[in-house]
Amino acid sequence: MNAEDKTVWMKRYAELIIKFGVNIQKGQNLVFLLPHEAREFGLHVVETAYQAGSGQVFLYYFEGDICRIKQEKALLTTLEQNNNIVEQALGSIIDQGAAILFLVGAHPEAMSADTSELRKNAFSQSFNHAINEVHYRRRSSSTNSCLPFFPTLEYSSYLFPELKQSEAQLHLMEILSPILKLDREDPLTAWHEHKNKLSIKANLLNKYNFDGLHLYGGGTDLKIGLVQNHIWNYAFGTAKNGVDCAFNLPSEELFTAPDWRKAEGKISSTRKTFLQGLIIDKVELHFHNGKIIKAVAESNSELLFKMLELDKQSRYLGEVALVSEDSPIASQPMSFKNLLLDENAGCHVAFGTCYPHTIKNGVSMNDQELLSAGMNVSKQHIDLIIGSRELSVDGITMDGSTVNIMNEGLWTEEFSV
Repeated sequence: MNAEDKTVWMKRYAELIIKFGVNIQKGQNLVFLLPHEAREFGLHVVETAYQAGSGQVFLYYFEGDICRIKQEKALLTTLEQNNNIVEQALGSIIDQGAAILFLVGAHPEAMSADTSELRKNAFSQSFNHAINEVHYRRRSSSTNSCLPFFPTLEYSSYLFPELKQSEAQLHLMEILSPILKLDREDPLTAWHEHKNKLSIKANLLNKYNFDGLHLYGGGTDLKIGLVQNHIWNYAFGTAKNGVDCAFNLPSEELFTAPDWRKAEGKISSTRKTFLQGLIIDKVELHFHNGKIIKAVAESNSELLFKMLELDKQSRYLGEVALVSEDSPIASQPMSFKNLLLDENAGCHVAFGTCYPHTIKNGVSMNDQELLSAGMNVSKQHIDLIIGSRELSVDGITMDGSTVNIMNEGLWTEEFSV
């Protein structure tokens, strides 16, 4: 891939994001959040959005250097403030019908600063509170939205430090081409076909209405209860405003809601988890009555323990997801050091909050109603990849019999499409 190929790649990807990802409607405003490092690609996205007939495009740039300076120099009282006027304004624009496009791709350590834990925590809480003005609306599916990944120069260099930045970016783009289906003659059609296949699998899983799942192999042996009226979902769907979109791009997973009160056994992670710029590797979690009663990690265990103690529901599951090991991302031996991509590299569970749309009428429930129904509610959602060529998954029916869903990392014949 050369510089000319890069421009073509970005234009094709921008079209995919606008027309399939967020699926912008004629005259609809767009709230577009992106790291400043992605400005070049952002221009292609804005141009494509206007060509597709969008209304106003409202841009919000993240600048890692500015965030770092703020952490180091601002008054502590300033860091602790949560009156984020600009972000609140974006939330108001979304409430008036705007679509959401949240581009991921900033350097994982872009905002890290050498300062006290007090200042780091104050900044982190304030920053997360600001982002949640948009993320809350995105997670609730109130409007059509998309969370896509873009390989910035800085991120590409982070993954391939032995290469020059420009070479690293071109290399990562080549790796991402089959994952994003940009190597296809018609990427939009290819993604619609992929969406249809996931829909068929989800419908079959929903027809079974399993009481629980048994995940075993590769160091994992965990039985999970599923909530009553759970829904198997995928990252492509219809927002509350009636517009079809791809909430995450790319995506290979089918996911649903575990009952936070019902998990017995243990899991062992098979891929690294990157959190707050740090690697948490070889995680082992033990469950009893739904709760994580023991946690071990080979690296940065202190951060893992901190996340498990964030609130009283942090030690319970909020998601279980199935991903075949022959997916384009799982077929890559590397880790992308980004959960948007890495969670699609294998089956995974998440401790922390649930996705309300994975239970019937969940989007209309308040927190207490969700908890009573078995849906976890927490301030966080941390994915751990447990998928491998050794992992198998059985569905447990209401009468206690089992149905083999995945065998040694792959969908069984019944669930293959």
